[in-house]
Amino acid sequence: MELDYGASEEPSHQLVVGDIVEDAEQEPEVPLSPRSAAEASLQAQRRQEAERRGASYYALPQREATAHLELEVEREEEEEEKQDLTPPEVPIPIGGGLDVRLSALHLSGPPITQLSTSRLFALITQWGAAPLGLEWVNDSSCVVVFANAIAALSALQLVSRPWYTPAYPIPEARLVEAAARVQQQHERSEPVEDEIPNEFVLALLTPRRTRAVPVKLYTPAERDALAAARAPAPQEELPEDAPAIYAEMQAEEAALRAAEPAQVALRALRAPLFARFALDSADNKRSQAASSSKWYAQHGKGAGKDVVPRLLEVREKKARGRGLAGGAMMDDMDRELDEMRVKREQEEKMGISAEPAPAQDQWRHDRFEGVKREDGGRQRGRRAQPRGGLDALDEELEEFRSDRARSASPVRPTNNGQIRIRGRGAMRSALAWADEDEVARSSSSKKARGLEARLGAGKLADRFADNLESRFS
Repeated sequence: MELDYGASEEPSHQLVVGDIVEDAEQEPEVPLSPRSAAEASLQAQRRQEAERRGASYYALPQREATAHLELEVEREEEEEEKQDLTPPEVPIPIGGGLDVRLSALHLSGPPITQLSTSRLFALITQWGAAPLGLEWVNDSSCVVVFANAIAALSALQLVSRPWYTPAYPIPEARLVEAAARVQQQHERSEPVEDEIPNEFVLALLTPRRTRAVPVKLYTPAERDALAAARAPAPQEELPEDAPAIYAEMQAEEAALRAAEPAQVALRALRAPLFARFALDSADNKRSQAASSSKWYAQHGKGAGKDVVPRLLEVREKKARGRGLAGGAMMDDMDRELDEMRVKREQEEKMGISAEPAPAQDQWRHDRFEGVKREDGGRQRGRRAQPRGGLDALDEELEEFRSDRARSASPVRPTNNGQIRIRGRGAMRSALAWADEDEVARSSSSKKARGLEARLGAGKLADRFADNLESRFS
């Protein structure tokens, strides 16, 4: 069975399948929308790259590729009425069209403040574009870099809303290619025949409203906040004769719910986002911008910079550890660490130091305050005392304690009925202990009384203080 698409003299072509011939009506050619043209151009580029690598390229049908984008159109249009759709101001380009980066797009808006680098890449690829890199300008704007000018133009057409019609439409691909050739000629110092017109520059720099961040890229906390925002607020119906103070209290409660951090972050995430071509002179990160960054102040300088392998996989992390018990234990440890971090931050804000107090502020014996040094000054605690006599006393105390607590495990017996004890000399075997109990107790008591006689009968701290007074007097 063969399929023959040969030419025919009739207006409608013939579809030959074996011996069956059918007349098929030729469908009228429908002009492509800017979005469809951008997708076709992007698919053609990807197909050419696959052919160069010798690989097969399978393109997703346009109807299936854009089906998920039509689900939230009605809801987005309803929410647009409550939002400020004023586009941001565009800086004046230096040098006209030569200042425009034709291979980069500038994104700006409150949603950028809630997105990390990984989520921004996930957002751009979700729209169908293929970025190469990302450059941060500040907390609310960034520059997305593409392979060339056509790829950037296709990305702009993909991310723009078809129902959003600014004053200047998106330029055609042939005009963008011509502007790219003019820029290359200027860089090579070659003679230029045509300059980039001003209307074309205005069309490149016109901010265009992008599509909203899809819900599947939301974090679990953002999804909970969205559900709470869409849920009807629990308000009791007030009677007509109720005082006005009750209505004011209800309004205050609604304002407090709207002012919660989760709701504020959600409104920023769902706020309008605008895209245009980037400028080489204005869309750059300023020096020491990190010191004034609210993102770094809230999340740290290392947060959000890691690019995850699977960009569209945004969900709760799996419990770590072995099995359910291990995951619960690790979660409890993480929770305790978070509580300790929050407590430490609160103590720092209140001026409470978690470090130990210096030595001069700690407790010490009262008689140490009266000790004088040889140079006429006053002794300030035990840290500055001479350690000669005290070290010797400490060594004697440690030796006495180790002698009493030393293990008496026996080893190989000798010929005369004695056994060897680790750390001590020789002593009688167990059969002879009854005869020598009094001798052993008397020897240990004599040694203890000798040490106590050398230390003195008073308190140890008083003894040290008297020793220092006699030495420095």
